[in-house]
Amino acid sequence: MARLLLALASLFASTVAQANWMLVPSETPASANRLVRLALVFANEGAEDVEVSVAQEVVVKLYLGGRPENRNARVVAGEPVGTTVVPPREFRRWMLELELPKEVYDHVLLEYAPVPSAKTVLVVQRAQEPLLVEAGVNPDYGRMRVVPASASVPAASDPYAIEDDPMYFLIGGSSGTTAKFQVSVKYPIWRPWNIFVGYSQLSVWDLSTESKPFRDNNYRPSVFWSEPLLYSLPQWNATVGLRAGVEHESNGRGGADSRSINIAYIRPEIRKELDGDQFIEFRPKIYNYIDKVENTDIGRYRGYVDWNLRYGSRKWMLGTTIRQGTSGGSRQLDLSWRPDSAWTRNPDEGFFIYSQIFSGYGETLLDFKNRRPTQFRVGIGVVR
Repeated sequence: MARLLLALASLFASTVAQANWMLVPSETPASANRLVRLALVFANEGAEDVEVSVAQEVVVKLYLGGRPENRNARVVAGEPVGTTVVPPREFRRWMLELELPKEVYDHVLLEYAPVPSAKTVLVVQRAQEPLLVEAGVNPDYGRMRVVPASASVPAASDPYAIEDDPMYFLIGGSSGTTAKFQVSVKYPIWRPWNIFVGYSQLSVWDLSTESKPFRDNNYRPSVFWSEPLLYSLPQWNATVGLRAGVEHESNGRGGADSRSINIAYIRPEIRKELDGDQFIEFRPKIYNYIDKVENTDIGRYRGYVDWNLRYGSRKWMLGTTIRQGTSGGSRQLDLSWRPDSAWTRNPDEGFFIYSQIFSGYGETLLDFKNRRPTQFRVGIGVVR
């Protein structure tokens, strides 16, 4: 892991050294429908003075759904606007303020319009509309009226809870019908240091028997540090992020069916933007077992890495997760597609048609060393 990060850092350094103009985010994640600050940097790597000019307003291209949209960004700090001379081996920096559209979220490609090679990828959270008590109304008299925060003061950039891992509800299976669903959220408890608490739950529900019991429920509370934009690689249209933390997983049962583990993990997140709005993302979750007293041989079936690779666009996505131990492993394939919705004007809203194939050991913690027949399910997803 250390070698991987050093290699990425050196790649980033070499990228910066070769580029004269660079566009660098000064904050991450940014929030849609808000102002974001970007650093526009010119580095003179030549042997002679170079004269450059920057106006009070510059054009930045945002790629929304694969289509470029020109936006004006205003110089608010840094070097004076106008023409300046940059001596060899020196650089100049201008701070820009750019207003992001409300419909933007996830990863957005930005480009300094006069110099197309000056690109960066910005991580953007969805626009939030928290509710506030209307000014001048006394709630003690029972006349409290709730209005969107945007009608009075700027909204906070952080929502109360943020979606995390995929969330879906699927039905299907093999040798009997089962439902499988997952919910997953995270909450920032210390934003200056990007510290989060998270909670995920995976359940398999047996619909074939008369009483329709839950086959297993897996609960995963966690505490972690997350930086989605640790490095930006403009010439590669790529970003490198990192998450690290501790996680508890159990099924809440007692006796012979009790399953419980604690792990410490690190998860690099490498994402590259492709043509249009397509992307490829590699997120291996590397972990070690802190406590596995109830399941001492779980590493033989689950292994020590979840190899996760995703490829797709805002419309569709194909993902795979592979685990491999010395005595077994598992393969999971997820395919999601967002249908055109008549209920919303935003193409990034609505549900997904979601399908999943699981093969191998340990679909749930109870079955970590049991191999069931290959399961195929289909349903809907709201986060992928």
